Amino acid sequence: MVQATWGNCLRHTMTTRDSWMYGTGAKSAITYANYFTEFRGLGFPVEKITIPLMDELKKHLKIEGRANATINRCVSSVKTVLNHCKDHGLIFFEIPKFKKLKENKYQRIFFTKEQVEQICTAAVDLHQRQDLADIVNFAAYTGMRQGEILKLMASRVDFLMNCIHVGARKEDTTKTGTYRAIPIHPSLKPMLQKRVQNLGARDLVFGYDWKDKDQLLRAFKKVINRYPIQLASEDGYCFHSLRHSFGTWAFANGCKPRNIQSMMGHANIATTLGYGHATDEGNQHDITLI
Repeated sequence: MVQATWGNCLRHTMTTRDSWMYGTGAKSAITYANYFTEFRGLGFPVEKITIPLMDELKKHLKIEGRANATINRCVSSVKTVLNHCKDHGLIFFEIPKFKKLKENKYQRIFFTKEQVEQICTAAVDLHQRQDLADIVNFAAYTGMRQGEILKLMASRVDFLMNCIHVGARKEDTTKTGTYRAIPIHPSLKPMLQKRVQNLGARDLVFGYDWKDKDQLLRAFKKVINRYPIQLASEDGYCFHSLRHSFGTWAFANGCKPRNIQSMMGHANIATTLGYGHATDEGNQHDITLI
């Protein structure tokens, strides 16, 4: 008897299971299944897909920054492939009962630093323009909201004090209506200096091409769905995840909650403390805050 491999079983499921061939969920199911493909390869014997191996897969995906919900969908996809192939007589062993991770309804989705770098590279390759990459990097290393970034004027970039001024004036009112100062990360300084050098005080740092926020969201979604990033928006990945990344990285680097609250402009410290849970779950990513 020919040994059943993951590749054989995956191909069989993709070509014989209706929900994996048609419908809105077909692409997502295959995407989740491919996480296992990347983990062990198409030639991996399916009889070796055990509970300890799947636990190892969960840890691997955690390190990559995947949300618990995403990991659970991957586990479900693997189980679907195995059960489908058993029903069709391709495999005969008992399918293990894989445990899923606990999902937090309010879990914040964030990017790893490596993913942010990949997104910036893909933004330039896909759109042939640097400004989208600059906005992405700026958002990740300031934690500013999309609206705040697109309305940021040159006068609010303070190289003398080494910070970004947000709020304090009526036209600059933030979501919480308060002023805050955000340190300029060293990696952002050259880009900001280049952008503001020929601007008037009230000119927008990132220009006027992105005044339509939906245009920015569409462009960002297109980038993160691109190989090799492939972060599905239905998993919660979006432009706002860059803000979550800032908060999570800051916590992981030992920044005090009150300082994070001040930089992010949270009205309630409980909102800030929520970022600590992501680091507790094993996602440790450094950020230098000055």
